[in-house]
Formats: sequence, C-alpha cells, structure tokens
Amino acid sequence: MKKLLAILSVILFANQASAEDIKMQCDMGSGYFSMKTHFKYSDKIFKDKAYIRVDGQWVDFCDGMEDMLQSVVDISQLGDNFARDKSAACHVEINFEAISTLLIDFELMIAKFGFSKKNLSTGEWSDFRWDSEIKCTSF
Repeated sequence: MKKLLAILSVILFANQASAEDIKMQCDMGSGYFSMKTHFKYSDKIFKDKAYIRVDGQWVDFCDGMEDMLQSVVDISQLGDNFARDKSAACHVEINFEAISTLLIDFELMIAKFGFSKKNLSTGEWSDFRWDSEIKCTSF
C-alpha cells in the first residue's frame, strides 16, 4: 500500500512539475474583437488545456469564445473543440448559417479564423476556408 501511494504521489507531482504554460497576445483588430486578446496553453502530462483571458480571469478557451461571441451574434451550437499539440480550436455554428473556427497555435504564435457558409436556398455547405491569420507575440 505504501508503494502504491508513493507511485501515485510521484505521478501526480510529475504531472504538476512538468506543466508548461505558454502565453501569447494577439492583436485582434478586426472582426469580433478589436482588442488585444490573451491566450494561455497549459501542457500537462495527462491533459492539455487552452485558456482565454476574459474580464481579468483565465477561462476555458472555447467557453470564453462562446461568451464573447454571444455578445455580438446568436450562437446556435458550440461544436467539436480540442486542445493538443500546443494548439487549440473552437468551432461555433452561428445562426445555422455559418460555422466559424478559431485556431490558436502556441508554437507558431498565430491565430487563424476560418469559416464555412450554408447556402440557404439549397442547404449545402461551402468548402471550409481560412479567412485570416494573425501574428501573435509571447508575453
């Protein structure tokens, strides 16, 4: 039992000790954001996580994106999201007419916006395309 506790303690400590936080700032001067936006990536052994700074607090990246976007447009659905390999993405369906994606890459220090639009008369979705890429800096 003591050996099991010792092994668990080492694993838990290693997870915390090996955590790497990468912070970056992006100047989102157009679109939904006309401000400097701060992002943080926490790279841990068991789970990677991305954050966005909202009202002075670090919150989950996609939850924060949803909150920020809802103040501008109606969000119909928050889609699949991920945080891994020092990047994170959020997919948001807006008014059942567009799917918007924000990808942040902490190694390349960039943020990318992309989208796919729905043809309302045929119901078909356009091919996804990247719309813009923003250079970011570490802080």
